[in-house]
This record gives sequence, structure tokens and C-alpha cells, in this order.
Amino acid sequence: MPHTPPTPNLSTSAVEYPPAGLGRTGVLIACYLVYSLRVRANDAIRLVRKKRPRSVQTSGQILCVQQFDHYLLPQTVVFSTRESCGKDRKVAEFTLRQHLYRQRATLHGLEERAFRELPKIIYRLCERLLRLCGCSESGGMDLRIRNRPFYKNFLSYKLRQTPLPEHNAADLLEPICELPMVGWRDPIEEDIERHLESVSRITGSTGSGTVSALHVYQAFVLDHNELSVEKIKYLKQIRNDINLRRDAINKIDDEEDPSILSGLLFEWLEGLKQPVLDRDDLAAIVGRAENVHTCVVALQSEDITLLEYLLRFVIRLRPLASPKRVDILKRLLASLAHQTVAIGGRCLPTKRDFSKLREGTCNQVINFMLRMIAEIQKDTVKPGRDDVDVVVPLRRMKPIKAWK
Repeated sequence: MPHTPPTPNLSTSAVEYPPAGLGRTGVLIACYLVYSLRVRANDAIRLVRKKRPRSVQTSGQILCVQQFDHYLLPQTVVFSTRESCGKDRKVAEFTLRQHLYRQRATLHGLEERAFRELPKIIYRLCERLLRLCGCSESGGMDLRIRNRPFYKNFLSYKLRQTPLPEHNAADLLEPICELPMVGWRDPIEEDIERHLESVSRITGSTGSGTVSALHVYQAFVLDHNELSVEKIKYLKQIRNDINLRRDAINKIDDEEDPSILSGLLFEWLEGLKQPVLDRDDLAAIVGRAENVHTCVVALQSEDITLLEYLLRFVIRLRPLASPKRVDILKRLLASLAHQTVAIGGRCLPTKRDFSKLREGTCNQVINFMLRMIAEIQKDTVKPGRDDVDVVVPLRRMKPIKAWK
């Protein structure tokens, strides 16, 4: 008589099949433990056998779990750890492209599509900083409400899909050497930002945020090597926890110290094996700084996507005056290029084996960033077919009684 499996209560249980639940089922459970708990294969098998004796029966099944362990765990390393040496050094050091490749192996569903060209850790850190200072509007980058990856609404993505127009030499703007760039922000808007910034300096916060944008600015331009010993240890602890535990990244959503969040951001960018903007990228930007389209096409897609997201982060960070925004851009440039930049009379970052970025190169790259910010702001307010991509839930409208 054929075996008929019992009918499970789908609301409270899950079916394990084959009926014995020892061989292939044990392998599946052990692999899930490796994925969810970030444990080694032998530890996962030991835990499964403790709960269900004689599970994972054959040597081939044990080898299957071990091979899954060897494939998956190196993909879960988020922060580069250059202290590692020997055989693990290849795992501990990675470039931006290598990290994105590993990220696709560990994410799935909506997150896998949304973070195809953007590191998830950067997104989580920046969005947390914006929520802290009350800048909760998504700016079109909320991955939950769009039916396609939000990076496809980026200006850089649209420019890469369109051919380069033919420009005459007279049509190109001349490079500007002074900062901030002329025409980057409307004078009235700048006065409003300065007024709101002065108010936040007195009150300590603006809107629904717990800290002000000024505190975030101070967290960006400080020397993180001058933090207290407790904070430095805490930074290392969070970094190691995120590398070792799948759910440790949720600690970012509970962190309320901007210096910790900015420290993690710079730690990730400066820990990459190669800079996001290497010397060739900087040379391409300097040679084409007067034209955003040509610069975007000259850079790699993952590099310009990350750069544009950081620029959008600076746009959404308000209220903040233009000189302070430029300082944040300089600090981000230092981490992206792995070179020190002079900010407020001192070179940041410190205690890094980085060379100093030339002042002329720095000015040209910052001017390109400001030009791109201006183009992003124009593209944001421009109506287009992207408006139909927003998935708006249906609402039941209440009938309105007529006035008597």
C-alpha cells in the first residue's frame, strides 16, 4: 500500500519530504543553517543531528553541505578585512565589482533586483542617516514601491541609454575653478537653507528627525581616528558582526550616532581593494568635467551608479548650506579615490596609506559633481514616463455627503 503523507496544518507547520526526513531533508536544513546563521558546514550538520539523529547520512551528503559552505560563506563578507593574510586574503579583499557579484549570490527577490549595481550596505547606511535627520522622503529611491529597480530612474542610467549628442566647441561650458559652482543653487533657496541651518543649530534637530543635518555634516568631516576608544571598538564590533551574522546588518536601523554610521560608510569605501574612482577615472572626469553626459559614459556603470546615489544622498540631506555640502562631497571623493583631500585646513582621511589628491584635480571633480547634482535636480522635477512606474495601492474612497 503506497505511503500517504499526513495533511499538514499550513498555518503552523512545514512539510519535510521524503517521509524519513534524514538524508536529503537533513542536507537541505543544514544548508539553510549555513545560509541563515553563517555557520560552518560541520557545525550545521552537528546541530541538525542533535535535533534529528542520524540526519545527513552519507559522505556524499556531507560533502554537498561542505561545498555549499565553501561557496556561500566567502560571498557574505561585506567589510574588507586587510588584516587577513594567506589563503583567506583573496576573500577578505575585493573590488566594487567583485562585491556586487557576491551580493547577487546572497540576495534574492526584490533586493537582488534593486541592488544589482549598488551595494546594499551603502544604501542602508545612507538611508539611516537621512532618517535620523528627518529627511525621510525617498526621492524615488524606495525599493518597496516601484515595480523596477530604482537605479533605472537614475540620470546616469538614462544617459547611458542615449547616444552622445554632437557638440560644437562653443556649446560646451567652460570649466569653473571656484567653488561652489555658479548656478548650482538658486540664491533664494540658499538663503532658506542657511536660515533653517541656523535654526537647527539652536534647536538641535529639524522636523521629525532626532538629529540635525548639521550633526551629520560634522560626522562626515571629523577624523574618525580621533574617536574615543570605546567607539572605535564598537565600530570594529559592528563590522565583524555584519561579516559573520546575516541579521547583524539590522543593527544599522537602530544606530543613532551619525559618527558611527559615517565611520562604517568610510570604512567600507576605503577598504576596497581598488578605489571606485581610480586614476584613469579621475583623468576622464578632469578631461570632460564640463560635460556630464560624456563623463557618465566614460565611467563604469557600477562606479557611476554608486557616485550618483551618493550625490542624491547629499541632495536629500537638508537643511545645509552650499559650503558644507561641498565639504561632504570632498570627504566622499577622498574615500572614493583613496586619496587624501584638504577639508577645513587638514587632510582627510588620516592614518591611511593614501597619496594627496592635487588641488586642481579635486576642484575639477567637485565641479563635475556639482554639475551632475544640478542635472539630477532638473531631471527629478521633469515629468516623464517614469511617473507610471510608481505602484500606488488602491484606496477605497468614502462617499462624500452633499452639503445641504
